Amino acid sequence: MNTRRFWTRTSDRAASFAISAGGLLMIGSLVLIFGLIFSESLPLFRAPSLAASRSMGASIAGPALAAGLNEYLDGAEAVLPDGTVRVVDLETKAVRKSIPVAGLEGRRITAAARTFKDDYALGLSDGSVLAASARWQTSFDSGKRAVDFTFESHGFFPLDPAGRPASRVAVWQRSSGGFLVAASPEPGSLALGVGSDDGPHIVDLSAALKDDKVSALAFLDDGGLLCVGTEGGQVVAFSLAEPASPVRQESVALWPSDPAPVTALEALIGGQSLIAGDAKGRIAGLLRIRESEGSETRVLKAVRRFEPMSAAVTALSVSPRGKTFLAGDASGRVTAYFATNQRTLASASAGAPVAALATSPKGDGVLAITAAGLSEFALDAPHPAISWKALFGKVLYEGYDQPEYTWQSTGGTDDFESKLSLTPLIFGTLKGTFYALLFAVPVALAAAFYTAAFATPAVKRLVKPVVEIMAGLPSVVLGFLAGLWLAPVIQRSTLATLLLFPMIPLFVLAGVLAIQALPPRLHQRLHGGRELLVIIPLALAAVWFSSLAGPLIENVAFHGDFKAWLLSAAGLKYDARNSLVIAFAMGFAVIPIIFTISEDALSSVPEHLRAASLALGASEWQTAVRVILPTASAGIFSAVMIGFGRAVGETMIVLMATGNTPVMEWSIFNGMRTLSANIAVEISEAPFGGTLYRVLFLAALLLFVITFVVNTLAEILRQRLRKKYTVI
Repeated sequence: MNTRRFWTRTSDRAASFAISAGGLLMIGSLVLIFGLIFSESLPLFRAPSLAASRSMGASIAGPALAAGLNEYLDGAEAVLPDGTVRVVDLETKAVRKSIPVAGLEGRRITAAARTFKDDYALGLSDGSVLAASARWQTSFDSGKRAVDFTFESHGFFPLDPAGRPASRVAVWQRSSGGFLVAASPEPGSLALGVGSDDGPHIVDLSAALKDDKVSALAFLDDGGLLCVGTEGGQVVAFSLAEPASPVRQESVALWPSDPAPVTALEALIGGQSLIAGDAKGRIAGLLRIRESEGSETRVLKAVRRFEPMSAAVTALSVSPRGKTFLAGDASGRVTAYFATNQRTLASASAGAPVAALATSPKGDGVLAITAAGLSEFALDAPHPAISWKALFGKVLYEGYDQPEYTWQSTGGTDDFESKLSLTPLIFGTLKGTFYALLFAVPVALAAAFYTAAFATPAVKRLVKPVVEIMAGLPSVVLGFLAGLWLAPVIQRSTLATLLLFPMIPLFVLAGVLAIQALPPRLHQRLHGGRELLVIIPLALAAVWFSSLAGPLIENVAFHGDFKAWLLSAAGLKYDARNSLVIAFAMGFAVIPIIFTISEDALSSVPEHLRAASLALGASEWQTAVRVILPTASAGIFSAVMIGFGRAVGETMIVLMATGNTPVMEWSIFNGMRTLSANIAVEISEAPFGGTLYRVLFLAALLLFVITFVVNTLAEILRQRLRKKYTVI
């Protein structure tokens, strides 16, 4: 006896220990998964930095007018007024070589401008402008890296017949070939030079300036637009659709109520947007936006505002790797910004007023030219595109007319502006879940209620295993069937499919009422599960009736094309793979879970409650609705919440049965992109450690948090329901 008791206690303790250990192991695993996902997404929010790394006195670099960096940050070139390009070793702070600019013949360089493509415009003392390119070439010999620098001239443009020194210059190398240069020797004059195979073509734009005084120049839209900053705080755009005959277009006031001279202009990579700084330290971003709704004409508008500098903006430089740009001011401050989300990344001091800035090819180094020489800064901003506004707010992107929630992580070119808003993905997740549950919950609960409360044991033994088998179907099979078979079927018979929703309940209700109206003798024969012999054929008859009525109604009421009517009358576009398909396919996957748990909860209601209710004179229906259903409500609620969690995390069905378009519309006739499907789609294109890679981990973290919060709330409510309907 004592031995048996000993083994019983030992077994109890072992079982208790094993269960506790399993629970702790499960909790620990969840914590570790959460920690891994959190740690991978956390670097997105690390603060960027801009730190001074090296400085070279003017004796080494000279009084430079413009400069550039190589991609390894160990070499820089500086353009000097005496007509030489000095190549500086940033490691040893020594001058490697001085290259005289070919063809100057005694002329001095009076102004210089450099683009992010390493092209230079050199304004000369006789009023002409030289277009040139700087090239850093790297080679490896026996594992040792060797760097060479060349400075290639592309021709002179005699822009000022009067021979006045050029003071403001700009250059752009068009993708179609040839250079564009612009120069303004005096504020009231402006000339454009167009390079061609027949030699340079010069256009005098001074008359088109009217009363505007030139203070800054830049090209935009692949050289299709010459933008002129003025002393009156305007940006005047000249269309170069016909470069030989430019046309003055719009004039944009940066700050209409408080104008100040425009001191710097730069086009961002891609040439679709412009950055402008003024004498009061303010910085604005200009985009080409439709002139009005429905118009095809795009005009420049100052729609982006950035954190102001502390003094007049004296220099701008854009990154060749993205929408990051830097601004330098008269107080010596250098600040890095990201244009798309208008975020201020980091700031540092150059110690003296900044005359010009240059950004390295990788965007991780900055060179500032001051009266004291050259100062180099290290820019550490691996994820500048990420901010709360970019992830969850509306952002105005290049090519858009208004701020929008958009997910478009990659493009066809390096200058693509990434759009990483998670809002349409969260919306798509909730939308897909909503339509799936809208279909699955009524069907699953009605089936569970019937099986537990009214079906005979024989029917229950048949129905429950059949429904539970549905849970074993792989989601990839359901997604495959939904995408390749169900979607075309619904597309061909959309109206007939929609008719199923009212017709099946009506036919079934009619059958139930007919059974109730039968004489007691016949009614008794259809009791105890035999009513299915009437209801199932009626449901099939509803399907048959809808298949006939759908095309007929479509021909009579919608001129034979219901989808065209949707688009013209309601503005709803029909996509072949849409939320209706998801409702059926994902609902089919969710029904077994909700049915099984709900049926177990309903069947677990103590029999003495049912017997007591019947003994007090209540009917079976009254007993089911007023006694069994409330008592099992906690379990039913848990079933719905578990179904919700299953639908939120579903990947393969959504991936295969929708177009994966991140739209923000509740229409059942278009698709969505969910967080889980987005991870599956984008993971192959995400470079390790990159912004997209970490944003996908952030999406996974959001899924984790949504599921955790919903389950926690569901458990709290379930405990309250259980306490309310506790059966003693």
